[in-house]
Amino acid sequence: MTLRADSSAEQTTVFITAPETFPCYPVGPPRRCSSLKSTEDFYAPILACFHPPVRPLLLFLILKVLTNHLGYEAVGPKHAVILGKADDKITGCTLKNNANDQPVVTVPAQAVGSVKKWRDWSFWTADFDNLAVEGTYYLECATNQGAIRSFPFAIQKHLLGRNTISDVLYYLKDERSSGPMDEADRHLHFDGKKAGTLDAHGGWWDATGDYGKHLSHLSFSTYFNPPQIPLVIYSLFKSRELLDRSGAPEFRRYKDRMLDEAIFGADYLVRVKDPAASF
Repeated sequence: MTLRADSSAEQTTVFITAPETFPCYPVGPPRRCSSLKSTEDFYAPILACFHPPVRPLLLFLILKVLTNHLGYEAVGPKHAVILGKADDKITGCTLKNNANDQPVVTVPAQAVGSVKKWRDWSFWTADFDNLAVEGTYYLECATNQGAIRSFPFAIQKHLLGRNTISDVLYYLKDERSSGPMDEADRHLHFDGKKAGTLDAHGGWWDATGDYGKHLSHLSFSTYFNPPQIPLVIYSLFKSRELLDRSGAPEFRRYKDRMLDEAIFGADYLVRVKDPAASF
């Protein structure tokens, strides 16, 4: 293989290209990744070819502070996990303000140990439930191999709704049936000998790239039919009701969009319902 390293004072980035003869790599038959006991087993032969050793990269690959990707609700549990190996030492963590790097609170690291069949990893937990001040933070932990830190994360009131509802509504609106196929759905013929047509335009496509519209994708079965389009409509109406009840000003604009999407879906259900029966 061919390797190229771009180094700076902060880090070294390794680029691996086409397989060729590489004198630094151990002589012998190729090793399967699944047979390696740790990440370090895989990277150490490569990193050893560089001087100075590329320890920062290796440290990044093994020792990590893992936090909730979205962030944490202001009032509620807040847990982080430190991923390392059995011989790593985590002496303590500090929650810092991401804007100015100022320490906010000291957080003890509690050793948990390993998980059966999860490679050679060991884990520690850090809990900071009592912090309820909104802001963007990161968790920095002192270890026997230097300080490590998490990616920045938010602590925020109504965190889940404020950071996901808008994306969900945009996704649903993007999945609305439209264009030539939706135009064709306005004059659908029945299977068999039944005369006439049905206006079945509207509704949402099942998924990105799937242009089917399904009340349930298990309609051929008798039991356990998951309601797809109907459940979305119910969820939108019910969610708007709950947001209205919460009185939270952060959701004011979302409620109108949610109602618009729910009515769009309900119109489709009315059109495809058999007046003399059900759906």
